[in-house]
Amino acid sequence: MKVIIQMRDAIARQVKDGSQQVNLMGWFSRAALEFIGRGGLGHSFGSLEDEKSSEYCETVASIR
Repeated sequence: MKVIIQMRDAIARQVKDGSQQVNLMGWFSRAALEFIGRGGLGHSFGSLEDEKSSEYCETVASIR
């Protein structure tokens, strides 16, 4: 549940200055990474802590 709350808070910070487009697929991908990391590996990748991508996320995106 903590991952969902972190995602909600991060999106709220992104739109605090007014309405704008939000890339929900990007946020869902970050949340999925956190679920896998915390649930399966016992490690947080910090993907929901700020709007910038983590090094791991950038590496995975470059593989596509």
